[in-house]
Amino acid sequence: MGGRKRFQADNNFSQNLVEDYCYFTEREVCMGLDSGQNPEPDLETLSVTPPVNGTWRERFLHRWRNVPNAVRKTVVLVVGGTLLAIGGVLVILPGPFTLPFVVAALAVLASEFVWAERIFMRGQKITGQVVGRVRQVPVWIIVCVGLFVASGMAATAYWWFIHRV
Repeated sequence: MGGRKRFQADNNFSQNLVEDYCYFTEREVCMGLDSGQNPEPDLETLSVTPPVNGTWRERFLHRWRNVPNAVRKTVVLVVGGTLLAIGGVLVILPGPFTLPFVVAALAVLASEFVWAERIFMRGQKITGQVVGRVRQVPVWIIVCVGLFVASGMAATAYWWFIHRV
């Protein structure tokens, strides 16, 4: 995920892209009205991708990639920062939903910021290692530990409600 792959345009799309570029920016220069030459713009400087006729996710991503970079980064920063702030508040407040907000914030921020992508990838790597270790433990041990924890919680709840009255 580190380096973003550039879109390789086909000839028909690149011709349309050059025509659009000429129409919207330097029409006289591209059409050769001032110098008699027809300079073609570099396709890598034009960050436009071809239209996508796929799923709603592909269409959304196509539109999102055409949003100016500064606007895109600002929106991602605000949404990711909000999710991270909610996760930080939930660390202090009682509740079980702290981790999903923090993970979602890192996933959103990783879409535009390299530092967040590094943290997110490191988390994925560590999570994969933990899952690999847990899968090596026999199932009967996991079931016994789960039953032990559940019975401890049930005994605590029973004691709490009986002695509270």
